[in-house]
Amino acid sequence: MGILGKNKIEIKFRTEENSILKDGTVEKQMKKAEHSDKARTKKMSEKLSDEEKKFIEEFRNRAKQFAKGSKITYNFRGENINFEIKGMQIGRISLNDKKRTMQILTKDNVKWINPITYEDAIKNIDEWINYMKWLLIDN
Repeated sequence: MGILGKNKIEIKFRTEENSILKDGTVEKQMKKAEHSDKARTKKMSEKLSDEEKKFIEEFRNRAKQFAKGSKITYNFRGENINFEIKGMQIGRISLNDKKRTMQILTKDNVKWINPITYEDAIKNIDEWINYMKWLLIDN
């Protein structure tokens, strides 16, 4: 989706192939994953609702100052969009016509809000950021 600001935070679609490859020893697979990543990103973008696209943009704008240069990735888990940083889950959300739900994680709890409005999801971004900061500082 692109690099943002001075912190160079990037939120992009994560594929299973490139999430497990860590070094240059599997360069051929990395190139294959990068090629398929572009196709999957396009396919995923077409699947996202307008509210989900706006949510991703708002989350990206708010999270960039706290991500400390780490990439925030997202992928589909069923009908939910799963967000991660450094391989650790931040939360899940779905804002489409079939399902409207948001997962809020804390160090001690998992809470699902169902149904959720777009406006309430935006208000709960701060919960995700608090958890993301805890993940980055304490783990």
